[in-house]
Amino acid sequence: MEKRIGMKICYLTYSLDLDRGAGKFSKTLIDTFHQMNPEWDIVVLTTKKTGDLNEKPIIYANKYKLLLNFIKIRSIIKECDLVHALDGFPYGVIAALATMGLKKRLIITGLGTGAIRTLYHPIYSKLLKWAYQRADIVTTISRYTAGEINKKIPQLKIEVIPPGVNFDDFKKEPDNVPEEILEKKPYLLTVGTIKKRKGHHISLPAFAQALKKIPELNYIIIGNPAPGSKYFLELKETIQRLKIEDKVFIFSNIDQVFLRQLYNNAELFFLMSQNIEQDVEGFGLVFLEAASSALPVIGSRHCGAEDAILDKENGFLVEPDDIAAVSAAIVKILSDQDLKIKFSERSVAFAKSMNWFSRVRDYLKVYNLHR
Repeated sequence: MEKRIGMKICYLTYSLDLDRGAGKFSKTLIDTFHQMNPEWDIVVLTTKKTGDLNEKPIIYANKYKLLLNFIKIRSIIKECDLVHALDGFPYGVIAALATMGLKKRLIITGLGTGAIRTLYHPIYSKLLKWAYQRADIVTTISRYTAGEINKKIPQLKIEVIPPGVNFDDFKKEPDNVPEEILEKKPYLLTVGTIKKRKGHHISLPAFAQALKKIPELNYIIIGNPAPGSKYFLELKETIQRLKIEDKVFIFSNIDQVFLRQLYNNAELFFLMSQNIEQDVEGFGLVFLEAASSALPVIGSRHCGAEDAILDKENGFLVEPDDIAAVSAAIVKILSDQDLKIKFSERSVAFAKSMNWFSRVRDYLKVYNLHR
């Protein structure tokens, strides 16, 4: 296959923040692309500044400041050969507007909430539909996200390219585990921003029920709550009501090394994603990270987790609000060593197959940059 030399690609995304799912997706996709094609130039237009060398944080969240900066955005895009917006709103819309009349190849990737929720807005829905229809290619990270877009734009052709995972990043380090982790074993693990869409209000009572069968279990939750979050306060009240204060541990603002160690020492991973007025789980990179750490996984149906979990092969998919079913799934896995080993082995094989180099090759075909 012949490469085109001297290409310049512009990405638009919220951030390259590794502590956010969408940020980690964007950062890893772009870094892997650049690793495979170091001769190509990359510029990333973002909203949130992270200090990445490739980023230009000029897509302001304030719509008036954004409008004033639009000429600068367009001038950058004008110098690029291809434009790839990572999520529909606002980045797909901005990219579609900025490429008008420039004859640039435009790719829009739907990630989750930003790909779907605006399609229900009385005004902005028209803009997002127009942007999707104007794009040369629309991709999504899961069949669920594609299906939700097609509910509003049935004729739109969408290619599904799931995220990848860097499997080797999650290698076990048995001789270097902090006592803070070891003393909490055995434990279940959840990773995700502490907000209602992540379903902690389901996972906590499910854990409490599982404790009746496996009383030695603990539960570690990794995530940053929004400042003054009512939901976080409600979860603390739930923990007290369930009388599991000595069993639940919440960690925030941890580094990636500590996070990997938490994955590596858990018994299983679960995240009960909810659909809250089209605020959805587009895929769930954390399920791949857990699989890379050889963990059985449990997640919700009716969201992108249906592509991130192999139901009854490396874990279970259950109804998002079925506390009893979540608890039963936990107990079933941890009470059957043969099943746990089977799920663990299948998780590893699945994670290895979902490597980022393969995903970037899929995007290169979409870009039409390899022949």
